[in-house]
Amino acid sequence: FVIELEQNIKITGETSSELNVFTIIQTYLKSKSVDDFYKTENILKFKKGVFGMNTNVFAIIDKGEFELVENNGQYILKYRFYLFRHFIISIILSIGLGIIIQQFIFAIIAFIGFALINFIICFIRQQGVINELVSNIDEAYKNNKMERS
Repeated sequence: FVIELEQNIKITGETSSELNVFTIIQTYLKSKSVDDFYKTENILKFKKGVFGMNTNVFAIIDKGEFELVENNGQYILKYRFYLFRHFIISIILSIGLGIIIQQFIFAIIAFIGFALINFIICFIRQQGVINELVSNIDEAYKNNKMERS
């Protein structure tokens, strides 16, 4: 299951700004305990380990990627994240509860509850991630004539 969020960034500074944006993203990821990432052309990909279900903003995410796309001097920061593990855990918990209570309909209701509530929380938190990154980029480039549109 893939979710994509976008923010527009207008870079009017130096030509190496694209690389600097990825440096800012890498620094942010490291500050959030994400160490497994790599860059290919205009995409920075990261993976989160299987363990580590905690309060970290990236805990529920399996992997994600940041893509910087240029369009007529304007950059769009796209953020995709994947939630496979989230749905697998929701299914396992729901089936387990359904077996314990011995009602199939309860398993379906539990799955909808677990999956939907966690999905909404995850979506809100990930929107906060991209907003915080754009804010960090704005702050870092204030003196380099980088403006957000």
